[in-house]
Amino acid sequence: MEWYIIGSLIVLLLIVLFVKNKNKAIMLLTGHIMTTLKSQEAFIVQGVYNIIPKDIKQVVSSQHIAMIISYAIMMIGRLLKNEDTE
Repeated sequence: MEWYIIGSLIVLLLIVLFVKNKNKAIMLLTGHIMTTLKSQEAFIVQGVYNIIPKDIKQVVSSQHIAMIISYAIMMIGRLLKNEDTE
């Protein structure tokens, strides 16, 4: 029950922050998204590697998938950073 209260307070705080200072709220959310993506990178690679067909697994190693996922996360970060500056 207390998690609902804490979650509601966090959402309320984010709404107030968004209304008062839109740029700071967006920067806070994009920063959180990037830290979450970076911390879960290994899990994402494992999930992507597990869903590709066996024929492709024979040709492509998990290291190649990891490089592609890492590059995709880096590009997402750049896109979010460019949107903040505009």
